[in-house]
Amino acid sequence: MNKFYILAALFFTFKVFVSAQDVLVLTNGNMIEAKIEEISPTEIKYRRFDNLEGPLIIINKSDVFSIKYENGTTEVINPPPAPVQQVPKSTGPALDPDKLYFSLSLEPSGFLAGGPSVTGEFVKGGFNPLLHISFPTLALSNISEGFGMGLGIGANYFWNSRMGGLYLGGLFEWNMYTYSIYYHPYYSYDPATDSYTGQTVITYANNFILALNAGYKFVTKSGIYFRTGGSVGVELSTHLPVGFFYKPDVATGYIFNNLKSSNTASQKEMPRHTDPAASSASSTLPVRFADTGIVMPTGWQSMNDSASTAKINTGMEIFNGRLRDVLTVETNLAKGEQKYAGVFLDNLAINQTLKEGSGIRLKAVGDGKSWKFGLLMRETEADGSYHFLTLKTQTGRVLVFDIPFSQLKQPNWGKRKIFNKNEVTGIKLERTNFQGYGASTIKIFDIEVY
Repeated sequence: MNKFYILAALFFTFKVFVSAQDVLVLTNGNMIEAKIEEISPTEIKYRRFDNLEGPLIIINKSDVFSIKYENGTTEVINPPPAPVQQVPKSTGPALDPDKLYFSLSLEPSGFLAGGPSVTGEFVKGGFNPLLHISFPTLALSNISEGFGMGLGIGANYFWNSRMGGLYLGGLFEWNMYTYSIYYHPYYSYDPATDSYTGQTVITYANNFILALNAGYKFVTKSGIYFRTGGSVGVELSTHLPVGFFYKPDVATGYIFNNLKSSNTASQKEMPRHTDPAASSASSTLPVRFADTGIVMPTGWQSMNDSASTAKINTGMEIFNGRLRDVLTVETNLAKGEQKYAGVFLDNLAINQTLKEGSGIRLKAVGDGKSWKFGLLMRETEADGSYHFLTLKTQTGRVLVFDIPFSQLKQPNWGKRKIFNKNEVTGIKLERTNFQGYGASTIKIFDIEVY
């Protein structure tokens, strides 16, 4: 496995690497280049490396996270405490807008009017197409005789919120059922009774319904949901006059919410141990610890439209009890079309590494929002487009994202071209109006090519 141990990073490394020195990593994230003189059960005595003839400095051992000795070994003095397991409170929408969901529901309220039905629905983002089978003759208000059934198609727009959302759309349904027609009262004459009898004929009515749908869908974490609303419209028939159509919609169903999204990177969760104080570490730390995590490549640059903002910070943080070289990206995406904010990397050494691999793996922790991770090519970067997969973060949880080159999706706009890793010119990580507006933060580390 080729990791981002990039030769270019050597040009950005300080000369202290080639000198015999110790490095104290404090619990607040600061680093001190030093020459350790003595370590006691409660104190550490050292001299500053830039002033070896200077005074002996004493620091409490409790203030030191680890020591990186001149021979390259690392000793952890105060490991971080075991984390308290907490279930983060969800603040995002009930349904992931980047996932495709399928659900089945039963609507018993149709016994009152219109007939009960079974409905299958697909949901992705706000688009919600549906198909249902109805049984109009089972309605209490039905005046027909015998058996009847119907098929309907529809499409709703779903406003996704934390507990579910409103929906509004249209419905077209065809149904048929049998009914009796009594006609020709003088069909036959009976001499015994001196009377005439008519004839009753059973025929079929074909009905066509156009209606508007509206209501609210409550979605639970288990996947069970409850829908309440109704349909109002007009009913046309081959045998009956034009009529008013109304059908209540009180239903319950289940969402099969593990369908794989067509543009989302595969992910799995890893445990996270975080020292909050370490997040304040300087972004220009002179030391990178290859034995405590993969070195973050240098050269990231921010990018954003005129109304949005993007900020970059690199520094050392503690994840899973070890120091990691972390890239933090903070964006605030303005409302409107063609908005974007994020970072990009154009590094010749990394581009060459990408050409020799078949995918990228990275770890990330975010705030539950989605980000686009993509690779630029010569023929697509001219119009700002690129091949990508979506990284769907979870609030406060470290996820491992696997991004095979073979699963990268075509750009949303611009020139469409089959991805060719030999033409890679850079990496992008951003949010656009497709991922939603507002503030979002993501931390990524341990980027590697495989």
